[in-house]
Amino acid sequence: MDICEKIKKLSLQCPNFVEILSAGISSLSIEVLEKVKFGSGFFNWSRVGPGLLFAAAAIGVSHLVQSTRAGAGYAWLLIPAIVVANLLKWPLFEAGPRYAYSQKRSLLHAYQRIAVWALPVIALVTFGSMFIVTATVGVVTAGLFQQVLPFNISESTVLLVLLLGCVLILWNGKQQRLEKIIRPILILLVLATLVAVILGLFKPFPDWSTASFSFGNSGDLAFFIALMGWMPAPLDISIWYSQWSALKLRVGGDYIATDFRIGFGGTTFMAVVFVLLGAIFLFDTGDLPSSAIGFAGSLQQAYSEVFGVFSILIVIAAITCMFSTTLAVMDAYPRVCRAILRNDADESAGLYRVLLVLLAVGGWVIAIQFSGEMTLLVQFATVMAFLSAPIIAWLNMSALRLLPPDHQPSKGFFALGYFSTFLLVVFSVYYLFSLL
Repeated sequence: MDICEKIKKLSLQCPNFVEILSAGISSLSIEVLEKVKFGSGFFNWSRVGPGLLFAAAAIGVSHLVQSTRAGAGYAWLLIPAIVVANLLKWPLFEAGPRYAYSQKRSLLHAYQRIAVWALPVIALVTFGSMFIVTATVGVVTAGLFQQVLPFNISESTVLLVLLLGCVLILWNGKQQRLEKIIRPILILLVLATLVAVILGLFKPFPDWSTASFSFGNSGDLAFFIALMGWMPAPLDISIWYSQWSALKLRVGGDYIATDFRIGFGGTTFMAVVFVLLGAIFLFDTGDLPSSAIGFAGSLQQAYSEVFGVFSILIVIAAITCMFSTTLAVMDAYPRVCRAILRNDADESAGLYRVLLVLLAVGGWVIAIQFSGEMTLLVQFATVMAFLSAPIIAWLNMSALRLLPPDHQPSKGFFALGYFSTFLLVVFSVYYLFSLL
């Protein structure tokens, strides 16, 4: 049996692998989940919300581009690293919904209790990146929509319509409404991507035996650090997650462990799926575009060469991936900003709407006025994300120390969380030196 047949056999066994992986991830916090009862153990889609919003925010450029590029450049070699990175960061992200369940408040409430400097630092990171992030995900999403429109229209106009559409969808500020909208979008994203990969398993495979990765190669190492740093998402999303969880609890919902497992486990699973997508269709195809839109176009072209009209699956996967991210981002920033300006329990619809409009206008202006400097602005936001990640990680672990003893996780959970914090410090230092 040659290498391609072996790999194909492994790929066909992927569902079993994913089930084992999911069981392993779930068992990581089994002791914690027994100590803190996150509601009933019965599965109910209507009670799954914050986890889906987390997945929508996380499955964006990092998955569509970074994960797929990992497959295109290194075949399946980085899949174990992606899985390990997600496992290591599990405690850092679980801190959000865990604190929310115990206190009915978000992590911002904990940060105020930990240190006087904590909230100003988070405010700096949030206000310093919110318009850039909105502009970035908006431009990518608008560009993807523009490619499928049957008529010619400028990207700035598509972006304006997109942002206005998001404002209208989010206008009433009801999280339950956003959860209902996100569910079918994410289901469509998962189905389109999975079907695309499954169909790919029946085409001739590239020669993956030529794939190589070396920590001694500066290019390989730089890509590895960036990939690990962004998996499964920037760490400030843990704050968003806690805000969504606390709100759901305050309006009468009861958080269940399944919500976090679906959100985090699904995000990890989709990262692996996008790697396989890149490995099957883009491996060893030469230089690929650096932009998200160009990259998605290359993926669609490669897919259409094999499956023709079925390349619509790639279009659906890319658009749903980025549109759900745009919606989640535009909901999260106003909520977090409102919590910073007032308090994390404030639910004023008026202030939320003001901040929502301000975010949309600011994102559109930056995208239009600084289109030639977007790379520099994105790099600035990336630097802020890398620098703030170790701080947020430490604050999240410290937040769990504030919980009542019967709500605190095990020593092993804390050990893993602090070890992950140390790794984030290493990654951040390396990333900064790489810019010099």
